[in-house]
Amino acid sequence: MADNRITKSTKFYYRNWHWPLYKGAKSFLGFNTSQLENIAEALLSLEESYIVFKPIIHQKKQVNKLLSALIRNFKQKTMRNTTLDYSEILHFWAREVSNNAQRTCHYHLIILIPKRAFVDGEPIAKMVREYLEQVIQESDKFSAMEVTYPEDKENSDDFFYPEGSYINPREINSLLFAFTRLSYFCKAYSKDNAPGRNYGMSLRRPKTSDDNLKAA
Repeated sequence: MADNRITKSTKFYYRNWHWPLYKGAKSFLGFNTSQLENIAEALLSLEESYIVFKPIIHQKKQVNKLLSALIRNFKQKTMRNTTLDYSEILHFWAREVSNNAQRTCHYHLIILIPKRAFVDGEPIAKMVREYLEQVIQESDKFSAMEVTYPEDKENSDDFFYPEGSYINPREINSLLFAFTRLSYFCKAYSKDNAPGRNYGMSLRRPKTSDDNLKAA
């Protein structure tokens, strides 16, 4: 993996692909390349379709270990209610400094769950959200946490995909679209200003060779 270099390009060239980057306010200030590589690797490792869910976590104490514990509990709860293994539930988080006088932090969390874990027609976002909220509400350890959803009430695109849609690793456009949206969480602006570690994820390596990546 590369060091924490910053790219200000509109596309990220990696593994012989041009991955389009998120375009939005202050995106021109650049993206953390090592985290972009991590996300590209994670997407290329997918061997089945995944649902994406993206809550924002606010907590009174900005402690990464508390978020990691929450993710572990969430995965364990999901395992008990599905046939999934722990390693099949993927995540990526980024700690961001809020643009306020207190310079408080919050966490952007991305959870990827195999589509096969859900019954056809089940409201996917509702189910995952209830799981996550239940983990927080039933534990004294996580009582200082708050799930914020949707991210932006004025933006109807508060979920990566319309309910019932997903990442299809066999379709190049699906992977590229997912990467573009996920690259938002790699923006250097407001991410690298907090002390300590600002990113974390479960990373799975592609099993295919560079010459035999997922084809359209």
